[in-house]
Amino acid sequence: MVDDFSQTELDLLEVTESTNPEKRLKLIENITRYEFNAWYGSKYNNRWYTASDGAFLFMIVEIDDWNNPSFNLTVREFIVKKGETLHIPPGFAVGFKSLDNKAFLKCLIEGKYPENLDTYVYDKSRWYFETFM
Repeated sequence: MVDDFSQTELDLLEVTESTNPEKRLKLIENITRYEFNAWYGSKYNNRWYTASDGAFLFMIVEIDDWNNPSFNLTVREFIVKKGETLHIPPGFAVGFKSLDNKAFLKCLIEGKYPENLDTYVYDKSRWYFETFM
């Protein structure tokens, strides 16, 4: 976790007809504008990021090798504004920063694997960090 973000994880106990009822919701509030939070990958779980307030710049990269990903992977950028949602499918790593002084982000994680078994963390300068400066 980056020190400039406060993060609270809530387990959602939800009855669902899905084959996998495991869902987790993270609430992220920026403390410092433009602080880069990255890179977090998920091999098996889906993630949906919704801007509750403010706007965020996201970068995503499709991971080619989870133990030693290439440095020259294609990075895609997205801006997510208040009320908008970005879906990150399994197989990708994500980095983001807030674009506003007051910004709140929700991250819904859904999948068969507990987060501690399906989160891959990479150095924040690995892919195009300078564009986040």
